[in-house]
Amino acid sequence: MAVITKPRPSRRLPPVLLQQYVQAYWSTGSHIEACKLTGRKHPPNSEAIAPYLQEISARALEDVKGRRGRIIAELEAVAYSRVTDYVSVSNGTVSIQDITADKSAAVESIKETKNGIEIKLYNKLTALETLAKITGLAVDRIDVTSGGRTIQPIQMTFKVLPPPARARDITMEITDAEKQTDAVDRCDTTHTDRQS
Repeated sequence: MAVITKPRPSRRLPPVLLQQYVQAYWSTGSHIEACKLTGRKHPPNSEAIAPYLQEISARALEDVKGRRGRIIAELEAVAYSRVTDYVSVSNGTVSIQDITADKSAAVESIKETKNGIEIKLYNKLTALETLAKITGLAVDRIDVTSGGRTIQPIQMTFKVLPPPARARDITMEITDAEKQTDAVDRCDTTHTDRQS
């Protein structure tokens, strides 16, 4: 049986304890678990923790935006990389250029071979496809049922009808009615015979 904890409207908690409670609640998603982790019998008043929840939510949103931005930056480094960013050719001689940190994201490997240094870059086409999907330029799903037109909902009304009578049921009803008529006729005949 789950115990429902109610906020206690008594004394105000110090901000440090409120922050600890909110962090426990944020990580577990449960007031009961947050109470257990912070050693409380009751969760704090919702008005007291609201500003801390807003702050932690804003930080989490910024973190997600930052991660998304970093992912896109890495993919762009691969997608828009050029061989000339890494090597230069002068008088038939190939020389390696200094590779900056932002350009290094596109480098899969660098190794020395018997013919010189080999620089292998990540696949540009894969990076471009992934970028197109992330930014919404490419769509994985295609609607083949409507030809691109907006599908309007169909309104249907159902009326519940009694089940259709079966021939046997109708025959039984007629037979029952005939029996009742015969019984009435017999009663009438008997009654008339007694009067005479």
